[in-house]
Amino acid sequence: MINTEKINSVELIREIKRRIMLKSPRIQYLALVLLETCAKNCEKAFSEVAAERVLDEMVKLIEDLQTTVNNRNKALMLIES
Repeated sequence: MINTEKINSVELIREIKRRIMLKSPRIQYLALVLLETCAKNCEKAFSEVAAERVLDEMVKLIEDLQTTVNNRNKALMLIES
């Protein structure tokens, strides 16, 4: 759907970023998994990740002491790849 432009990739990445910033660990983790899937499978979404400063939000997530270990590891894995 994203590659066929039925969904605006800019809006999609903004919504994923918004969900990463939420305090619920489950929502954060699912947003990180969705971000990983989009970045790996959609060229347009991958280029929007840097444009929307999603990486900055992932760094904030890692630095936050209340973030679960699982979410920190997932964010670190995404940043490294």
